[in-house]
Amino acid sequence: MNLVLTAFKLKPELVSWTKEEDKAIYQYHYAIQILIECKEAAANVSGETWAAIEERMFRAPDRLAQLPKPH
Repeated sequence: MNLVLTAFKLKPELVSWTKEEDKAIYQYHYAIQILIECKEAAANVSGETWAAIEERMFRAPDRLAQLPKPH
């Protein structure tokens, strides 16, 4: 929560979310941070190739939702 409060200069009393939502926000931030680091490290990859990689990463939840559920 502190990350969001600091980033958006919010007062704690103005924000209320659950621990699960707080965890999801943290995980989202972490994933974006990794994405940025990967993009910076991929200096030798063309823009077209990187765009294709991003498309596959962002569409992964859609594909996972289509997989059969384990019993």
